[in-house]
Amino acid sequence: MFFSNINLHNSEYFNILKRQKIVKEVETEPVPKGKDNDAEKTPSASSENKKEKTIIKVPIDNILKELDILSEFHKPIIQTQKDSFTQKSLEELFNKSEGLGGIGLFERLQELSDSEDEGIKEFVRIINETFENYSIADRDDLKIYMLKQILSLVNKQNGNVNGNIGVYGISPEDISSFVKCGDFLKVLQDIVKSDELKNNFENGFNGQVDDFAQTSSGPCGLLSSIKALNSSKMGREILSQSIQWSDDKSSVTIVFAGVNKSYTIPLMEILENHDNYVTGDIEAAALMMAIEKLRREIAVGKANIEPYNEYNGDGNLPDDDGNPGSGIYAASSNQLIYCLTGKHAAPLDGDDVKNREILESFREHLLTDGFVSYASTISLSDENLYNFYKRHNVNKLSEEDLNALRGTGHGLAIIGANKNGVIIAPPESTQTIEISWEEFYTMGIDSIEEVALWE
Repeated sequence: MFFSNINLHNSEYFNILKRQKIVKEVETEPVPKGKDNDAEKTPSASSENKKEKTIIKVPIDNILKELDILSEFHKPIIQTQKDSFTQKSLEELFNKSEGLGGIGLFERLQELSDSEDEGIKEFVRIINETFENYSIADRDDLKIYMLKQILSLVNKQNGNVNGNIGVYGISPEDISSFVKCGDFLKVLQDIVKSDELKNNFENGFNGQVDDFAQTSSGPCGLLSSIKALNSSKMGREILSQSIQWSDDKSSVTIVFAGVNKSYTIPLMEILENHDNYVTGDIEAAALMMAIEKLRREIAVGKANIEPYNEYNGDGNLPDDDGNPGSGIYAASSNQLIYCLTGKHAAPLDGDDVKNREILESFREHLLTDGFVSYASTISLSDENLYNFYKRHNVNKLSEEDLNALRGTGHGLAIIGANKNGVIIAPPESTQTIEISWEEFYTMGIDSIEEVALWE
């Protein structure tokens, strides 16, 4: 029962509950001496003489029915109570500790098609109606992709982005916090009808790399090179020419014109591996998967591309026994650009990258033509990497996570410059970091790799 402060036996509300057989059992029992009790009381029980209480049992299947009736008598609290019950239903739906991503949620939807729970039924109805509205009800791969987009917007609505696009999953904690911003199902209904969902769904197949963020297992160097390419018109054209979707969007072909190779990857395969590389744009993941496929061909002797190996290193390749080595995660940022264009990097490293005069010359180049037909990345490591993220903690890293950076290296993209400084794009975030030129000169860069795309 949701009311404890009314005269139940004589109330119109209680009589309606009895007539509609929502109340299953009513009985009274004595209140133990010396114990206070705030439960529902019979009309004869006063605050001074608590001798018995009324026990009213309502089967769980009738709770929502009672709430509908209760709304006519106590409107100010009804939505909070109903949201609370729906919230509990949805917490059960997303009961995995790590939350559910698109594929996991798709599998759960199959299990829940016969659920009698009102909250779950409404959730499933909204999702299935969305599939119908987008004409994808007969395509499991597109349904999973749609669920990933919906979950991404759920996280965004919930403020659960932390500098990234947010994981494509949702947990019971996410559902719980929706109490702060209203009924979860209302939020979901708004999302599935939004232009933002429509745009995000369509942009996944537009042949352009849109917003993405590196996951913990993603290759920072290669992903930084995508962000660097995206900073110029010529770079965006190169990416667009390399990403070719089939007419029905069931697969994409990645064309590596620089090494005369191409790889066709089914959409379902991308969805199954997407989170190993990035959150956000699936085309960025497809590019990473194509690089992996090329690496495997090199490892088993099906491809022999010497300039590519210059940027990869034998130690980074899988061996004949299938051991992955250090994978693409230690690959040079120029590796992807070489595969796409066949063009080599002009690196600045060693003493050059510590020479202020050379760095000032690089600054003038960036300010004049650096973002017309060039792609540039930088690398930082150890203490310098720690200090950079300590100053610019866009990902809200804990001190423990910041300290862990001291033993690693990281690639970042240069995506803009002006008279005040340079704009850096960390691969693990959709946010950018603008630093002064003085900081750029003194931040302890390990190397700068720049590719002239037009040569």
